[in-house]
Amino acid sequence: MKYSNFAVVLIGVLLMSSCGSTRDIAYMQDLSGSQQIQLETAKQLKAQPDDKLTIVVTCDKPVLASMFNLPYVSSRIGMGSSSTSNTATTSMSTENGILAYTVDKQGDIEFPMFGKIHVAGLERAEISTLIREKLIDSNQIKDPTVVVEFMNHYVTVIGEVSRPGRFNLDRDKTTLLDMIGMAGDLTINGRRQPVKVLRNNGGNCNIYEVDLCHGAELLKSPVFYVQPNDLVYVEPNKKRSNESTLNNNTLQTPSFWLSLGSFMLTLGVLIFK
Repeated sequence: MKYSNFAVVLIGVLLMSSCGSTRDIAYMQDLSGSQQIQLETAKQLKAQPDDKLTIVVTCDKPVLASMFNLPYVSSRIGMGSSSTSNTATTSMSTENGILAYTVDKQGDIEFPMFGKIHVAGLERAEISTLIREKLIDSNQIKDPTVVVEFMNHYVTVIGEVSRPGRFNLDRDKTTLLDMIGMAGDLTINGRRQPVKVLRNNGGNCNIYEVDLCHGAELLKSPVFYVQPNDLVYVEPNKKRSNESTLNNNTLQTPSFWLSLGSFMLTLGVLIFK
């Protein structure tokens, strides 16, 4: 009887050792419905050199507005086109064939009728207001609407996620959780603590570590709101890392220890009998 009890205990220990703990899986475990946490202030996206901007001007007279909108290219570069642009600081986006303004090294764009306009350091709304005022003050258009969008702001997510890749920022306040969601969430083998975020800061690389299991820490983190060119890296857990070598894969998997435990149990029973 005592040997059968010993067997039950041994098997239970082996089974528990083979199971992962939920404390390493669930996000924001410390948060409850009654909590209120002050978020880190989100920084608005601002134009920088080498950014690509789409600027669309509309008004009640489409003919007037068309003078300030870059023409569309109807066919691929090198195979002819129905229209071209004569501004040196424009280029064609790889998305949807839309021509965009490229911010030069001095932070300027070349805008029709007005020449160079300095936009570096300005938010989308500020660029829109600047161009709108120029159109009104010059009596070009009485009541224009100017829409400005960034075309090459992105964040890269790599590591243990379902769909690693580079994802466009289509709005100002995009969170780290948004980017993880775009990448299809972490795999079961991705470490929730910590997730690394690499951020370019004036030629230097700042490295932040975030614990997704600790919601208060995540919400207060300076990288809760992502910025253009951020790199998010999800490390593999120990199980995934061990799979990279044959010996570790054999010695540290639950099936190996269950088999070894079963063999030792059987051997012990035979010896005692």
